[in-house]
Amino acid sequence: MPIIFIEAQMQPDAGFYGRFFAEVHVYLHQYQVVRSWRGLLILASRQQELGVDVPYRLYLKQQVQKLYLEDLATAVNLSPGLALLQLIVIETSQTAEAAQSLVQSVANTPDFTQWLDLIEAILGNKFPDLSLEEIRKMPGLQAEDLSHTRFYQDVFREGESQMIIRQLDYKIGTIDVSLESQIKSLSSEQLDLLGKALLDFQNISDLQAWLVARHL
Repeated sequence: MPIIFIEAQMQPDAGFYGRFFAEVHVYLHQYQVVRSWRGLLILASRQQELGVDVPYRLYLKQQVQKLYLEDLATAVNLSPGLALLQLIVIETSQTAEAAQSLVQSVANTPDFTQWLDLIEAILGNKFPDLSLEEIRKMPGLQAEDLSHTRFYQDVFREGESQMIIRQLDYKIGTIDVSLESQIKSLSSEQLDLLGKALLDFQNISDLQAWLVARHL
């Protein structure tokens, strides 16, 4: 089985081809690879400026395949992997229906949670002005499904940590950036414990002692 080198490039880059093939050969040399290799370039469109390809045309013809996202915008009957990429480029008015269809197609797969995680991440980046609740409703996800995704957990934990920080500011005064960073690194379980403990805090020292006790 060949090694697959995958590179996604959405912006113009006059040095892209040279850099990509240089990195491939550095890897092959550094790790003394004895297997064949193939490449997959995920690109925005055929009009994308990626620099001179003349020295690399043999590679591009025989070993490297290009996937243009613009071709996926109107494609139908796609595999789940390509349907996931299609979410990036289709019209926003079609995104909710496409996301719901994709969720249904992978619902019975062993890695369903990972699929949800990827779908939610794409929707979150494509619709940055929507709340988590609004994004959740778009693909028709059940709350219990979404709660297991990394996207949901990261957003939930971030919101929870911000709430704890506001409570601390009110209770013991404004905390510095270093302490904020430590709080934001806490897990949901630790944030829950801190939320209960801060009710007894009298000053910054109490918070620092609590964090030290947990080796933070």
